Amino acid sequence: MKLSELIKTIEVKIPGTDIVVKMREDLSWMDYLETIKIKDPQERGLSVLTRMIESWNIIGDDDKPIEISDGNIRKFPMKVVNELVAMANKNIKDRDEKKKK
Repeated sequence: MKLSELIKTIEVKIPGTDIVVKMREDLSWMDYLETIKIKDPQERGLSVLTRMIESWNIIGDDDKPIEISDGNIRKFPMKVVNELVAMANKNIKDRDEKKKK
């Protein structure tokens, strides 16, 4: 089995936008270990969200891709952030339901 087959992803479009995000189903062990070090729950959530996003089609005013980072996500409107969080939560819920079967 290839390592890439262990990390499942889903690609979704954020409603009301042209944003397409490819998001991981789960964190890697290393990412998990890094996020549990963060005490503030909101900062930890932001870090988890950032680490779950594999790619997106968001570009800056210079027409270059915007880096996936906590700092850049902080600049987004709440509507976009709420959709990203909902996507991450759905991925985790779907993964957990698959494990139960």
